[in-house]
Amino acid sequence: GTLRVQTLQEAWKTAVALLGGALRTDLSVDGGPENVNQVVDAFVAGEAVNIQRKIALKEVLFSNSMVEAANKTLKYRYLLPRGYLKIVFGSEQEVFRGQTRR
Repeated sequence: GTLRVQTLQEAWKTAVALLGGALRTDLSVDGGPENVNQVVDAFVAGEAVNIQRKIALKEVLFSNSMVEAANKTLKYRYLLPRGYLKIVFGSEQEVFRGQTRR
């Protein structure tokens, strides 16, 4: 939740800086726990932002699940088995084709 809110805060600050003034924004998300939790709920409900969260397939009729499925297939059937990508949780470390970058 906290990492997702940091991302949303950065996006909101960038939008305000580029577009200026009071904004009203629709945020389309899936129903996953990274998008629907107390931390994100508090940020979206806050007075400092004017964000209307809409959950795909519940509050709107569309979803990006087909794109996510294709990405998942690419990731797990091609990239990971061939060593092109290694997921590292809990750090900023990125491993790409055996080389570590920070």
